[in-house]
Amino acid sequence: MSVHPERDASGKITGWRVRVYVGIDPKTGKKRMVDRIAPTEREAKRLEAAIRQQFAMNTWVPPAREKLGDFLNQWLETEARPNTRPGTFRRYEEMVRLRINPYLGQVPLSKLTPRHVAMLLARLHQEGLSDRTRLYVYRTLHRALQVAVEWNLMGRNVCDAVRPPKVRETLPVGLSRAQVDRFLAVARQHRLYPLWLMALHTGLRRGELFGLRWEDLNLEEGYLVVQRSMDAKGNLGPPKSGAGRVVPLSPEVVQALRQWRVEQEIERATVEGYQDTGFVFTHPDGRPWNPHNTANRTFKALLKKAGLPPTTRLHDLRHTFASRSLAAGAHPRAVSEILGHHDPGFTVRRYAHALGEDAKDAVKRLQSYLRGNGGDLVGSDSDEAGGEEAANP
Repeated sequence: MSVHPERDASGKITGWRVRVYVGIDPKTGKKRMVDRIAPTEREAKRLEAAIRQQFAMNTWVPPAREKLGDFLNQWLETEARPNTRPGTFRRYEEMVRLRINPYLGQVPLSKLTPRHVAMLLARLHQEGLSDRTRLYVYRTLHRALQVAVEWNLMGRNVCDAVRPPKVRETLPVGLSRAQVDRFLAVARQHRLYPLWLMALHTGLRRGELFGLRWEDLNLEEGYLVVQRSMDAKGNLGPPKSGAGRVVPLSPEVVQALRQWRVEQEIERATVEGYQDTGFVFTHPDGRPWNPHNTANRTFKALLKKAGLPPTTRLHDLRHTFASRSLAAGAHPRAVSEILGHHDPGFTVRRYAHALGEDAKDAVKRLQSYLRGNGGDLVGSDSDEAGGEEAANP
Protein backbone atom coordinates (compact mmCIF):
# COMPACT_ATOMS: atom_id res chain seq x y z
CA MET A 1 0.00 0.00 0.00
CA SER A 2 1.50 3.34 -1.05
CA VAL A 3 -0.60 5.49 1.30
CA HIS A 4 -1.02 4.84 5.00
CA PRO A 5 -1.78 6.96 8.10
CA GLU A 6 0.83 8.27 10.50
CA ARG A 7 -0.25 8.13 14.17
CA ASP A 8 1.04 9.64 17.37
CA ALA A 9 1.43 7.83 20.69
CA SER A 10 -2.30 8.09 21.41
CA GLY A 11 -3.23 6.58 18.07
CA LYS A 12 -4.46 9.89 16.61
CA ILE A 13 -3.78 10.31 12.89
CA THR A 14 -1.31 13.15 12.40
CA GLY A 15 -0.81 12.83 8.65
CA TRP A 16 -0.64 10.44 5.72
CA ARG A 17 2.61 8.96 4.47
CA VAL A 18 3.14 8.37 0.77
CA ARG A 19 5.70 5.76 -0.28
CA VAL A 20 6.11 5.21 -4.01
CA TYR A 21 8.49 2.71 -5.65
CA VAL A 22 10.17 4.40 -8.61
CA GLY A 23 12.67 1.79 -9.77
CA ILE A 24 16.24 0.71 -9.04
CA ASP A 25 19.00 3.17 -8.26
CA PRO A 26 21.67 2.52 -10.94
CA LYS A 27 24.45 3.58 -8.58
CA THR A 28 23.56 1.39 -5.61
CA GLY A 29 21.36 -1.29 -7.15
CA LYS A 30 18.82 -0.68 -4.39
CA LYS A 31 15.15 0.13 -4.67
CA ARG A 32 14.34 3.81 -5.01
CA MET A 33 11.45 4.94 -2.84
CA VAL A 34 9.93 8.40 -2.66
CA ASP A 35 8.74 9.06 0.90
CA ARG A 36 6.50 12.07 1.52
CA ILE A 37 3.91 13.26 4.07
CA ALA A 38 0.51 14.84 3.32
CA PRO A 39 -2.03 16.30 5.79
CA THR A 40 -5.05 14.29 4.53
CA GLU A 41 -5.66 10.96 2.82
CA ARG A 42 -7.15 12.73 -0.18
CA GLU A 43 -4.08 14.93 -0.63
CA ALA A 44 -1.83 11.91 -0.08
CA LYS A 45 -3.49 10.03 -2.94
CA ARG A 46 -3.27 13.10 -5.14
CA LEU A 47 0.42 13.42 -4.26
CA GLU A 48 1.02 9.74 -5.04
CA ALA A 49 -0.57 10.15 -8.47
CA ALA A 50 1.48 13.28 -9.14
CA ILE A 51 4.73 11.54 -8.20
CA ARG A 52 4.01 8.60 -10.50
CA GLN A 53 3.10 10.95 -13.33
CA GLN A 54 6.25 13.04 -12.86
CA PHE A 55 8.45 9.96 -13.01
CA ALA A 56 6.61 8.72 -16.08
CA MET A 57 7.17 12.07 -17.82
CA ASN A 58 10.71 12.45 -16.44
CA THR A 59 9.83 15.71 -14.67
CA TRP A 60 10.41 14.55 -11.10
CA VAL A 61 12.14 17.00 -8.76
CA PRO A 62 13.82 15.15 -5.85
CA PRO A 63 13.17 16.26 -2.26
CA ALA A 64 15.22 19.31 -1.44
CA ARG A 65 18.64 18.58 0.06
CA GLU A 66 19.25 22.24 0.74
CA LYS A 67 18.88 23.82 4.12
CA LEU A 68 15.86 25.98 4.95
CA GLY A 69 18.09 29.03 5.26
CA ASP A 70 19.50 28.58 1.75
CA PHE A 71 16.00 28.18 0.33
CA LEU A 72 14.69 31.28 2.14
CA ASN A 73 17.56 33.38 0.80
CA GLN A 74 16.79 32.12 -2.70
CA TRP A 75 13.10 32.82 -2.20
CA LEU A 76 13.85 36.39 -1.15
CA GLU A 77 15.80 37.11 -4.32
CA THR A 78 13.78 35.19 -6.91
CA GLU A 79 10.22 35.58 -5.62
CA ALA A 80 9.90 38.21 -2.90
CA ARG A 81 12.09 41.00 -4.26
CA PRO A 82 10.56 41.15 -7.79
CA ASN A 83 6.96 40.70 -6.65
CA THR A 84 6.57 42.83 -3.52
CA ARG A 85 6.85 46.48 -2.61
CA PRO A 86 10.30 47.58 -1.32
CA GLY A 87 9.02 48.11 2.20
CA THR A 88 7.40 44.68 2.30
CA PHE A 89 10.55 43.05 0.96
CA ARG A 90 12.69 44.71 3.64
CA ARG A 91 10.32 43.35 6.27
CA TYR A 92 10.52 39.84 4.79
CA GLU A 93 14.31 40.03 4.66
CA GLU A 94 14.43 41.19 8.27
CA MET A 95 12.21 38.35 9.44
CA VAL A 96 14.31 35.76 7.59
CA ARG A 97 17.67 37.16 8.71
CA LEU A 98 16.86 37.94 12.35
CA ARG A 99 13.98 35.65 13.34
CA ILE A 100 13.97 32.48 11.23
CA ASN A 101 17.44 31.59 9.96
CA PRO A 102 19.23 31.89 13.33
CA TYR A 103 17.02 29.08 14.68
CA LEU A 104 15.87 26.99 11.71
CA GLY A 105 18.29 27.95 8.95
CA GLN A 106 20.29 24.71 9.24
CA VAL A 107 17.26 22.40 9.18
CA PRO A 108 17.03 20.49 5.86
CA LEU A 109 14.03 21.74 3.96
CA SER A 110 12.83 18.18 3.37
CA LYS A 111 12.90 17.47 7.13
CA LEU A 112 11.11 20.61 8.29
CA THR A 113 8.04 19.73 10.41
CA PRO A 114 5.19 21.64 12.05
CA ARG A 115 6.95 21.04 15.34
CA HIS A 116 9.92 23.10 14.17
CA VAL A 117 7.61 26.03 13.39
CA ALA A 118 5.72 25.75 16.68
CA MET A 119 8.97 25.65 18.65
CA LEU A 120 10.26 28.70 16.78
CA LEU A 121 7.16 30.71 17.66
CA ALA A 122 7.35 29.56 21.29
CA ARG A 123 11.00 30.57 21.53
CA LEU A 124 10.32 34.01 20.08
CA HIS A 125 7.55 34.39 22.66
CA GLN A 126 9.99 33.54 25.45
CA GLU A 127 12.36 36.18 24.10
CA GLY A 128 9.65 38.78 24.55
CA LEU A 129 8.64 39.40 20.94
CA SER A 130 5.14 40.78 20.49
CA ASP A 131 2.37 38.62 19.10
CA ARG A 132 2.19 40.88 16.05
CA THR A 133 5.87 40.35 15.25
CA ARG A 134 5.55 36.60 15.76
CA LEU A 135 2.54 36.60 13.45
CA TYR A 136 4.62 38.36 10.80
CA VAL A 137 7.33 35.71 11.22
CA TYR A 138 4.69 33.03 10.73
CA ARG A 139 3.25 34.72 7.63
CA THR A 140 6.70 35.23 6.11
CA LEU A 141 7.62 31.58 6.57
CA HIS A 142 4.20 30.43 5.35
CA ARG A 143 4.47 32.47 2.17
CA ALA A 144 7.98 31.20 1.47
CA LEU A 145 7.10 27.55 2.09
CA GLN A 146 4.08 27.87 -0.17
CA VAL A 147 6.54 28.61 -2.97
CA ALA A 148 8.54 25.52 -1.93
CA VAL A 149 5.36 23.47 -2.36
CA GLU A 150 4.71 25.03 -5.77
CA TRP A 151 8.28 24.17 -6.77
CA ASN A 152 7.71 20.56 -5.66
CA LEU A 153 10.37 20.88 -2.98
CA MET A 154 7.86 19.98 -0.25
CA GLY A 155 4.73 17.88 -0.17
CA ARG A 156 2.83 20.35 1.99
CA ASN A 157 3.21 23.65 3.75
CA VAL A 158 4.04 22.63 7.33
CA CYS A 159 2.85 26.03 8.60
CA ASP A 160 -0.72 24.96 7.80
CA ALA A 161 -0.56 22.55 10.75
CA VAL A 162 0.51 25.29 13.19
CA ARG A 163 -1.82 27.81 14.79
CA PRO A 164 -0.69 31.34 13.96
CA PRO A 165 -0.20 33.71 16.91
CA LYS A 166 -3.36 35.55 17.85
CA VAL A 167 -3.13 39.31 17.76
CA ARG A 168 -5.58 41.51 19.56
CA GLU A 169 -6.76 43.93 16.92
CA THR A 170 -6.72 47.49 18.20
CA LEU A 171 -9.34 49.87 16.92
CA PRO A 172 -7.93 52.76 14.89
CA VAL A 173 -8.18 55.99 16.83
CA GLY A 174 -8.35 59.34 15.12
CA LEU A 175 -8.24 62.85 16.53
CA SER A 176 -11.25 64.40 18.18
CA ARG A 177 -12.79 67.56 16.74
CA ALA A 178 -11.07 69.66 19.42
CA GLN A 179 -7.72 67.99 18.72
CA VAL A 180 -8.11 68.61 14.99
CA ASP A 181 -8.76 72.31 15.67
CA ARG A 182 -5.68 72.56 17.90
CA PHE A 183 -3.53 70.76 15.37
CA LEU A 184 -4.64 72.90 12.43
CA ALA A 185 -4.17 76.10 14.43
CA VAL A 186 -0.48 75.18 14.74
CA ALA A 187 -0.18 73.60 11.27
CA ARG A 188 -1.38 76.82 9.57
CA GLN A 189 1.92 78.41 10.53
CA HIS A 190 3.94 75.57 8.97
CA ARG A 191 5.24 75.37 5.42
CA LEU A 192 3.49 72.02 4.82
CA TYR A 193 0.06 73.20 5.95
CA PRO A 194 -1.58 72.07 2.65
CA LEU A 195 -0.20 68.55 3.24
CA TRP A 196 -1.58 68.30 6.79
CA LEU A 197 -4.92 69.69 5.63
CA MET A 198 -5.07 67.27 2.69
CA ALA A 199 -4.27 64.32 4.98
CA LEU A 200 -7.26 65.21 7.15
CA HIS A 201 -9.61 65.87 4.22
CA THR A 202 -8.69 62.94 1.93
CA GLY A 203 -7.40 60.10 4.12
CA LEU A 204 -4.45 59.50 1.78
CA ARG A 205 -1.69 57.24 3.06
CA ARG A 206 1.65 58.82 3.93
CA GLY A 207 3.44 57.54 0.87
CA GLU A 208 0.57 58.60 -1.38
CA LEU A 209 0.72 62.16 -0.08
CA PHE A 210 4.43 62.55 -0.70
CA GLY A 211 4.23 60.79 -4.07
CA LEU A 212 1.76 63.30 -5.50
CA ARG A 213 2.77 65.28 -8.58
CA TRP A 214 0.96 68.34 -9.89
CA GLU A 215 -0.06 66.33 -12.94
CA ASP A 216 -2.16 64.16 -10.58
CA LEU A 217 -4.30 67.10 -9.46
CA ASN A 218 -7.23 68.79 -11.17
CA LEU A 219 -7.95 71.85 -9.07
CA GLU A 220 -10.53 73.18 -11.50
CA GLU A 221 -12.71 70.08 -11.12
CA GLY A 222 -11.66 69.46 -7.51
CA TYR A 223 -10.10 65.99 -7.49
CA LEU A 224 -6.80 64.14 -7.56
CA VAL A 225 -5.73 60.74 -8.88
CA VAL A 226 -3.58 58.50 -6.68
CA GLN A 227 -1.09 56.86 -9.04
CA ARG A 228 2.03 56.23 -6.98
CA SER A 229 3.45 56.04 -3.49
CA MET A 230 6.81 57.08 -2.05
CA ASP A 231 8.55 54.80 0.45
CA ALA A 232 10.76 55.78 3.39
CA LYS A 233 13.84 55.98 1.15
CA GLY A 234 12.19 58.17 -1.46
CA ASN A 235 11.60 55.39 -3.97
CA LEU A 236 8.40 55.53 -6.01
CA GLY A 237 6.10 52.58 -6.60
CA PRO A 238 2.43 51.75 -7.12
CA PRO A 239 -0.02 52.61 -4.32
CA LYS A 240 -0.78 49.92 -1.76
CA SER A 241 -4.24 49.36 -3.18
CA GLY A 242 -2.74 48.57 -6.59
CA ALA A 243 -4.76 50.44 -9.19
CA GLY A 244 -5.01 54.22 -9.00
CA ARG A 245 -8.12 55.85 -7.59
CA VAL A 246 -9.86 59.22 -7.82
CA VAL A 247 -10.19 61.21 -4.59
CA PRO A 248 -12.38 64.36 -4.34
CA LEU A 249 -10.94 67.53 -2.86
CA SER A 250 -12.83 69.86 -0.57
CA PRO A 251 -12.97 73.58 -1.48
CA GLU A 252 -10.76 74.34 1.52
CA VAL A 253 -8.06 71.96 0.26
CA VAL A 254 -8.32 73.33 -3.29
CA GLN A 255 -7.85 76.88 -2.01
CA ALA A 256 -4.83 75.88 0.08
CA LEU A 257 -3.28 74.07 -2.89
CA ARG A 258 -3.80 77.05 -5.22
CA GLN A 259 -1.96 79.30 -2.80
CA TRP A 260 0.74 76.67 -2.31
CA ARG A 261 1.28 76.43 -6.06
CA VAL A 262 1.77 80.18 -6.34
CA GLU A 263 4.39 80.06 -3.57
CA GLN A 264 6.13 77.16 -5.29
CA GLU A 265 6.22 79.09 -8.57
CA ILE A 266 7.88 82.01 -6.78
CA GLU A 267 10.49 79.63 -5.36
CA ARG A 268 11.07 78.13 -8.80
CA ALA A 269 11.84 81.60 -10.15
CA THR A 270 13.93 82.88 -7.25
CA VAL A 271 15.78 79.99 -5.59
CA GLU A 272 19.17 79.31 -7.12
CA GLY A 273 19.63 75.68 -8.18
CA TYR A 274 15.91 74.94 -7.97
CA GLN A 275 15.12 71.32 -8.93
CA ASP A 276 11.91 71.04 -10.92
CA THR A 277 10.83 67.58 -9.71
CA GLY A 278 7.13 68.04 -10.33
CA PHE A 279 6.18 66.92 -6.82
CA VAL A 280 3.45 68.79 -4.99
CA PHE A 281 5.12 68.91 -1.59
CA THR A 282 8.71 70.09 -1.87
CA HIS A 283 11.44 71.96 -0.05
CA PRO A 284 12.14 75.55 -1.18
CA ASP A 285 14.69 74.19 -3.66
CA GLY A 286 12.17 71.78 -5.24
CA ARG A 287 13.42 68.59 -3.60
CA PRO A 288 10.61 66.30 -2.35
CA TRP A 289 10.21 65.78 1.34
CA ASN A 290 11.24 62.43 2.81
CA PRO A 291 8.11 60.66 4.14
CA HIS A 292 9.91 58.97 7.03
CA ASN A 293 11.73 62.06 8.32
CA THR A 294 8.69 64.29 7.88
CA ALA A 295 6.42 61.90 9.77
CA ASN A 296 8.88 61.26 12.60
CA ARG A 297 10.36 64.71 13.05
CA THR A 298 8.34 67.51 11.51
CA PHE A 299 4.93 66.03 12.37
CA LYS A 300 6.02 65.13 15.91
CA ALA A 301 7.23 68.69 16.46
CA LEU A 302 3.82 70.02 15.43
CA LEU A 303 2.10 67.61 17.82
CA LYS A 304 4.25 68.82 20.69
CA LYS A 305 3.52 72.44 19.87
CA ALA A 306 -0.22 71.69 19.71
CA GLY A 307 -0.13 69.81 23.00
CA LEU A 308 -1.31 66.54 21.43
CA PRO A 309 -0.22 63.02 22.48
CA PRO A 310 3.29 62.25 21.17
CA THR A 311 2.14 58.75 20.24
CA THR A 312 -0.09 60.21 17.49
CA ARG A 313 1.11 59.14 14.04
CA LEU A 314 0.71 60.83 10.69
CA HIS A 315 -1.35 57.77 9.71
CA ASP A 316 -3.83 58.72 12.43
CA LEU A 317 -4.94 61.64 10.25
CA ARG A 318 -6.15 58.99 7.80
CA HIS A 319 -8.05 57.31 10.63
CA THR A 320 -9.50 60.69 11.56
CA PHE A 321 -10.82 61.19 8.04
CA ALA A 322 -12.44 57.73 7.97
CA SER A 323 -14.00 57.94 11.42
CA ARG A 324 -15.34 61.47 11.02
CA SER A 325 -16.69 60.78 7.51
CA LEU A 326 -18.69 57.77 8.68
CA ALA A 327 -19.86 59.57 11.81
CA ALA A 328 -21.10 62.42 9.62
CA GLY A 329 -23.23 59.98 7.63
CA ALA A 330 -21.05 59.38 4.57
CA HIS A 331 -21.86 56.17 2.68
CA PRO A 332 -19.41 53.39 3.65
CA ARG A 333 -18.82 52.44 0.01
CA ALA A 334 -17.79 56.01 -0.85
CA VAL A 335 -15.45 56.19 2.14
CA SER A 336 -14.00 52.79 1.21
CA GLU A 337 -13.30 53.92 -2.36
CA ILE A 338 -11.62 57.12 -1.20
CA LEU A 339 -9.43 55.21 1.26
CA GLY A 340 -8.48 52.64 -1.36
CA HIS A 341 -9.95 49.65 0.48
CA HIS A 342 -10.95 46.70 -1.67
CA ASP A 343 -13.96 45.82 0.50
CA PRO A 344 -16.43 48.34 1.97
CA GLY A 345 -17.21 45.73 4.62
CA PHE A 346 -13.63 46.02 5.85
CA THR A 347 -14.03 49.78 6.17
CA VAL A 348 -17.21 49.40 8.22
CA ARG A 349 -15.72 46.70 10.47
CA ARG A 350 -12.59 48.71 11.07
CA TYR A 351 -14.31 52.00 11.82
CA ALA A 352 -17.67 50.90 13.21
CA HIS A 353 -16.67 52.19 16.63
CA ALA A 354 -16.85 55.71 15.22
CA LEU A 355 -20.60 55.30 14.96
CA GLY A 356 -21.03 54.10 18.53
CA GLU A 357 -22.57 57.24 20.01
CA ASP A 358 -24.81 57.74 16.99
CA ALA A 359 -26.09 54.19 17.31
CA LYS A 360 -26.80 54.64 21.01
CA ASP A 361 -28.66 57.86 20.29
CA ALA A 362 -30.74 56.14 17.59
CA VAL A 363 -31.75 53.39 20.01
CA LYS A 364 -32.75 55.91 22.66
CA ARG A 365 -34.82 57.89 20.18
CA LEU A 366 -36.53 54.76 18.91
CA GLN A 367 -37.30 53.65 22.47
CA SER A 368 -38.74 57.05 23.24
CA TYR A 369 -40.88 56.92 20.10
CA LEU A 370 -42.24 53.45 20.84
CA ARG A 371 -43.20 54.50 24.36
CA GLY A 372 -45.21 57.38 22.92
CA ASN A 373 -43.32 60.20 24.62
CA GLY A 374 -41.28 61.36 21.66
CA GLY A 375 -43.64 63.92 20.16
CA ASP A 376 -40.94 65.94 18.42
CA LEU A 377 -39.42 62.84 16.94
CA VAL A 378 -42.76 61.57 15.66
CA GLY A 379 -43.54 64.88 14.05
CA SER A 380 -40.17 65.21 12.34
CA ASP A 381 -40.22 61.65 11.04
CA SER A 382 -43.78 62.01 9.80
CA ASP A 383 -42.92 65.14 7.88
CA GLU A 384 -39.94 63.47 6.23
CA ALA A 385 -41.96 60.39 5.35
CA GLY A 386 -44.75 62.52 3.89
CA GLY A 387 -42.29 64.43 1.78
CA GLU A 388 -40.78 61.19 0.42
CA GLU A 389 -44.22 59.78 -0.42
CA ALA A 390 -45.17 62.97 -2.23
CA ALA A 391 -41.99 62.95 -4.23
CA ASN A 392 -42.15 59.21 -4.98
CA PRO A 393 -45.80 58.20 -5.25
